[in-house]
Formats: sequence, structure tokens, C-alpha cells
Amino acid sequence: MNPIIVLQHNGWSYIKHGYQLSYTAAPALIINGQAGVAVECPGTRGYSMFEGELLTLAIPQAPMSNLIGYKIRDEYRDTTTFPRTLEANAFEFDDDQDEYVPRDGAAYKREFYDEVRETVERESLLIDFIIVDRDCAPVERPGDITIDFPADLREHPETWHKHPVSISGKALFLRATAMLRAEVKAHPNEFAMTDYANIGTFTLMRVVTHKPMPYSYSIGKRTKRSTKTQSTVELMKISAPDSTYRDGAIVPGALRGANWADLEPQIERFLDTIRAFIAPGAVHICPHCDGDGFLVEARA
Repeated sequence: MNPIIVLQHNGWSYIKHGYQLSYTAAPALIINGQAGVAVECPGTRGYSMFEGELLTLAIPQAPMSNLIGYKIRDEYRDTTTFPRTLEANAFEFDDDQDEYVPRDGAAYKREFYDEVRETVERESLLIDFIIVDRDCAPVERPGDITIDFPADLREHPETWHKHPVSISGKALFLRATAMLRAEVKAHPNEFAMTDYANIGTFTLMRVVTHKPMPYSYSIGKRTKRSTKTQSTVELMKISAPDSTYRDGAIVPGALRGANWADLEPQIERFLDTIRAFIAPGAVHICPHCDGDGFLVEARA
């Protein structure tokens, strides 16, 4: 079985909960012979941490329940002459009868007796571990971040944030549209959208309230006329790099960084550009035409 991965940084040890530790809470880990010294690593799932050097790692073992014999059930105690107690090996399983039968051929049956058990404590189980980096704290890796070649092959994935990484333009498109979609749903009186995920395009619109304006629409051969006090104004369009509907749209390209500390600010700068379109004042009524037109703030 593969050893548990351990990282160290600034006097702290970080233990990755692999398969062997998947059901063991941090305080239950036995660190250097002592339990209760480890805590869950905040902000990073699947890691425990403690201050100090890891010398030994173990997990507690559940006590064993050993069969030591049988005793006759109370309801049969005064109505039968069967033995009051039996040894642990008094019964054996008979495949032909598909049940437990007495080894000595006696007449008593297994259902006349209750098991007598004792609890036996077990020693803690030592776990093998390997320290893969002594200057690296764990960082949660977003699912859309790629470790670039050749680091993806030769480096431990737990140290991913120290190596060249990238994010695709499609992943940036998905991040941006998820953010915009949530904003529209949270403020339906302020924003509207056309969301075509299947073709990779998203249009954000602002809902603007203005003085009553006449408009007409057709129903069959008839033309209906009415007035409206709200309009939608397109703020921006964003498309995925593989979309065929990219005209006039923001099309994000891939971003790369020497490490996560280099790439993360680039992603945030891109998202800040998108956030600017949902900032207050992105659209206002044109003062020159008294409500017949709208001004859209230019965004970088």
C-alpha cells in the first residue's frame, strides 16, 4: 500500500488523508505516540496538520470482540437439562444442514444459547508515510487548473502550486458565465441574459426603467401598439474559444503562470474585467434624448 504523503512548512507538518486515513478524524491520529494533537487543515480538504516534526504516525484500531463461550438462555435454564455453559468451540457449521450443530453430536441446539464475548483492545496500527517536500504547505487545487508538462509527470501532485500551471480559455468562460448567471438570478429586476451553453455564448443585459415609450409588435397580420417603461440593453457578450458565435464577443484565451501565485492574480484580473459590467452605473438613460436612448459605460 502506498505511503501517506506528508508536507512540511514553517514548523508545521501536513498529513494527507489517503485511503488508509480516509475514515480517521484529525484528533484521532496518533502523532509521535500521542493522540489529539492534530487538527483539520483549514481551507484545504483532506489534510490534517500539527506543529512539529512527524516521526511516527499511527491510527487507533477498533477493539476486537472475541467469542469465549456460550451460556444457556434464561428461558431454557429451568426447562432443559442442557449444559449451562459451553466452550467457544462447542459448535461447528454443517454445510449440509446449513446451520451450526454441536461438535459432539449432542441434542442441544445453537439457538438455545447466547454467545459470551470479551472485548480485547488492539494496539494502534503504524502507518507508513513519506515527506515529499519540506517547504510546502498544501493548497486546494481548482478542478480547472492544469499542471503543465513535464511537471505533471515528474512532480508530486500535492506540490502542484509550486510548478507551472495554466487554465484554458474554455475554463475561464465557464467561470465568468457562472458568475454572471448567479448575478442575474440574484437580481432579476436589474439584469437579464441569453444563455446558450450548448453553443458556448452568453449575453448579459441590463434592465432599464424609463419614461413610457411606444412600441409595436405583430400578431399574425395584425400590428399591436403599446407602451413600455422597461427595456433591456446589451452590456456584453462572452463566448467560448471553440464557439462559432464569437463576433463582437469577449473570447478568453488560456492563461499561464510560473506557479499558482503567478496565475491566480491573472485569473482574478480577468474576472474583474467581467465584474465591471455588473457594477452600478454600467447603463444610464441618455440625458440628451430624455429617455429615448441609453449610454453604456465602456469597459476595459
